[in-house]
Amino acid sequence: MVSVFGLLDRYIGPAMKRALAVELYEKGMSEEKIANILGVSRSLVSRYLKGNRGSHLEELPRSLLEEIKFIAVEASSGKLQSSDIEYLLWVTALKYASRKKLCAFHAKIDSKIDARTCQLCVKLFSS
Repeated sequence: MVSVFGLLDRYIGPAMKRALAVELYEKGMSEEKIANILGVSRSLVSRYLKGNRGSHLEELPRSLLEEIKFIAVEASSGKLQSSDIEYLLWVTALKYASRKKLCAFHAKIDSKIDARTCQLCVKLFSS
């Protein structure tokens, strides 16, 4: 069984970081600069850009990807530290989890999850 925390850490978080790395790269940033912004190694950024890490990007809701574009604008401004960006990514992920926007993907990777009836993320992450 893949816990909701495993889902977020192993699949959703890397996919979101990949989306952010791609956005920043498309804005003309170097891999080194993106690594500094994300607080990760340059080699990890390279793997994000090649699609070797965070490969579940296509599973993210389109509206979540739009929020990542906004985070990319903020990140490229230089006003945010890597911890601020990490915070924004996780707040976004938890918001989508609490609204049952990640359940279908969770059910794809864990056959024990019934996306129609599961309320775990709603209970855990709704404020």
